[in-house]
Amino acid sequence: MAWVTPVTNRNATARMTYLDMNRISGNISYLYNYAKDHGYDVQGDDVSQTTWTQNDIISYDFWYSMTGVLGEVREAAGLDKSVNYPATNYYSVNSLERYTLYTWMEITEPPEYGLLQNREGIQLQTESGADIEAGIL
Repeated sequence: MAWVTPVTNRNATARMTYLDMNRISGNISYLYNYAKDHGYDVQGDDVSQTTWTQNDIISYDFWYSMTGVLGEVREAAGLDKSVNYPATNYYSVNSLERYTLYTWMEITEPPEYGLLQNREGIQLQTESGADIEAGIL
């Protein structure tokens, strides 16, 4: 599964769709598998569902489990594990997608984003050892 750029600019009139769930669950699964493939000791299982249709219903248990997978990836990477977005309103979904993006920036070396800094303003370092510095997203 490939990384898909998160949508982080929803507003109060936006509705969450199956396309959003495909992207969010797919990105979390991507991070899980990337971390496992690159030697991070990620606990737990991958996201159980990454293909959604307009007829699927998101359960609280699935949402909680999916955010838990992201938390496990972050913990394995030495990042803050707390990921708790129980609501599916536009603000929480934007926040969850930003969190996946921040995690991606921390554990991968995304050349298309150039020089990056995490949201705490801490300088990041690539796997090759090159320092990264720039504005916060």
